[in-house]
Amino acid sequence: STWGHSTRTPGLMAAETNEIAVENCRGVIEAGEAFVAGWVVISINQWDVEQPRVLLLSSDALYRVKYNFADGDIKHHERQSLTDICRIQCGPFYYHRFTVAALFAPDAEGALGYGVRVYSEQNRGSSVFAKAQEYRTYRPMTTDLYAERPMASELAAAIGAAFEDHVGTRPVMDEFEIRRSNLLGPLSVAKNKMR
Repeated sequence: STWGHSTRTPGLMAAETNEIAVENCRGVIEAGEAFVAGWVVISINQWDVEQPRVLLLSSDALYRVKYNFADGDIKHHERQSLTDICRIQCGPFYYHRFTVAALFAPDAEGALGYGVRVYSEQNRGSSVFAKAQEYRTYRPMTTDLYAERPMASELAAAIGAAFEDHVGTRPVMDEFEIRRSNLLGPLSVAKNKMR
């Protein structure tokens, strides 16, 4: 599934373009794996910088794809086996109240948006400077902040269900605030809000 009319990427983007992006990226899924769902998301890296990505869920893995929406090219992708997922967290993002991002927060506590964090067993305890990170954070790509919570919940539930089908047990899933860095991310959020 892909999200509906409220999704976007940098510049102008319609839901049909999201569907095309997901369809174009399906080729990265390894042979023998069944496609389950796909989304256009904002991936938040270890420096808290937001980047548009295509996220694909197969029967065996989660794929994060760097995709050029202008020319339809796949730049690169990373695969995380479902067996490597040790925790799925879903919740509102929170920033320190003195960051630039907090200026865009809809409430006094500094909440801004809603997302999903997927933890890796293999990379548990890795340094922020390491290429392989302990977790990856995603938020729905939408202009509607009120849509972020149900969209993020849909994403987390889909990953959890695929995990359960593949592994045979329920993954660790929890819902509480996702703290974000005070480094470069706030500037990235501000830039995205201006688009």
